[in-house]
Amino acid sequence: MLKKLELFNDNLERFTTWLICLLMASMIAIVFSQVVARYVFSTTFPWMEEMSRFIMIWLAFTGAAVMMRKGGHIAVTVIRNMLPFKVRKMIFLVDRLIITSSLVILIYYGVLIALRYLARTPVTMNFPVTYVYMVFPLAFTLMFFFLIEDIVRLFVEPNKVDQLFRRIEDPELIISGELDNMEDLKLDDK
Repeated sequence: MLKKLELFNDNLERFTTWLICLLMASMIAIVFSQVVARYVFSTTFPWMEEMSRFIMIWLAFTGAAVMMRKGGHIAVTVIRNMLPFKVRKMIFLVDRLIITSSLVILIYYGVLIALRYLARTPVTMNFPVTYVYMVFPLAFTLMFFFLIEDIVRLFVEPNKVDQLFRRIEDPELIISGELDNMEDLKLDDK
């Protein structure tokens, strides 16, 4: 089950990363075009500013989902690190359960917000604002699936839980890509 979930989440992460790249390229092209239009042709297109703002919202939330998978969000772990391994594991489980249940609530209200603005359109464009607000339930759903993988790993492969702690506590591994190549991580106080 864990392998299937990892494969599913790997594909989700890959798709989301490509979406982020596409969104970033789109935003760069739009902003660059706006600068050229303003300073070379002395004209502006109002929709460009609004569209770049919408793309930035999508970038922020989809990026947050990917960082949830990589363990890149800020966490204060000083006290937790002083505790024995079994206690840390229990705290990690409670942490993941609280966040997962919060995400279920956020998904629900994100859908309600998106549906609420179905009939509204942005000032300068002619499409429903719902497309902008759909990023909320989408990103929270991605985070939900990524956290479910962590919870399942706690029960299925407890010997690999070290990777979860290491992933969260050492951002250098995320940046350098070394985390993906690490097989066995050992903690001293098991």
